[in-house]
Amino acid sequence: MHKQQISFVSGLALVLVLVPATGLWVHGKPILPRQRELSDQALTLADLKRVRIDITPLAEVLKKNRVKITKLENIMRDELARVEVTVGDDRELPRINLTVLGASDPDVADAVGLTIVLMVNQRATVHRLEQTFDDVPTATLLEHAMAQTDQVAGAVERELLDAMWLLRTLIRQASARKSQTRPAS
Repeated sequence: MHKQQISFVSGLALVLVLVPATGLWVHGKPILPRQRELSDQALTLADLKRVRIDITPLAEVLKKNRVKITKLENIMRDELARVEVTVGDDRELPRINLTVLGASDPDVADAVGLTIVLMVNQRATVHRLEQTFDDVPTATLLEHAMAQTDQVAGAVERELLDAMWLLRTLIRQASARKSQTRPAS
């Protein structure tokens, strides 16, 4: 073996021996605190149990690439059911609005840029104004992606699933946080 190869192999062996061994001696604290603070946006999702779904009409570039509103609504319903949120049509319910934006560039004919905007709108009181408003955006989630034109529908569905996963997670965390801080009855 050459001198450089021997040096590299012995150095690698030393690292492989020392790294696990130092793990026994080093005591550290987690980098992140145990319980992160949730944003006000996230906290507005606590105890969300019933919502209505509103999907903005799709742009032509999305329709042309086989994106279907019914499929998107079914994904949303299924994902909400995973956190025991039911869907209704009562105008008083909080509203989850989905807007899917798609744009293409004539110079790049085989690609579409995508943005998923998922907004939760609900009744909210602005204390400064001492007034209650019926339809205020209280939480907004964004997803962005690029997709080849023959894969736009799948990309939109994947990005929506990602946004819904985050929404489900925030609903769970906010609800759990609220239940921990409730006064004893």
